[in-house]
Amino acid sequence: MAPQPELLDHVDVNGVGIGALLRVINQRIEILLDREHCIGHAYFMPLAAKGGNTLSALAGVFRNQLLPLLQEYFFDDWERIGWVLNDPNKSATQFQFIRKPPGDAAKLFPGQTERIQDRRWTLNPDAFGLIESYRQIFGKQ
Repeated sequence: MAPQPELLDHVDVNGVGIGALLRVINQRIEILLDREHCIGHAYFMPLAAKGGNTLSALAGVFRNQLLPLLQEYFFDDWERIGWVLNDPNKSATQFQFIRKPPGDAAKLFPGQTERIQDRRWTLNPDAFGLIESYRQIFGKQ
């Protein structure tokens, strides 16, 4: 069954339209992978239940369902997962779900900076509790 984000158009979590959020995430996935990997609306349906449209419920969907699925889809390519979530374009690092850890690879590999690609990434647990992290999936506000 194809995703049906219109079933979530009436769901709002602190000003974030869940149907629209699912659409933009799936548009990015379709470009980076294909339409067969789009996220189904069922993951977000608990938010449509009475009293289910809370920030903590949205964070649970992202942390426990969406991110593990994206890890599988992108074979732990955290840079591309960050692209799906628009993390590189967010107004502040505090709103990024995925960040590069501090540290300078050039210091660890002197003279090799052109050959070394730093592939380290960390999850930012605080971002899941900030509604702005979800708002900026659409773009800078």
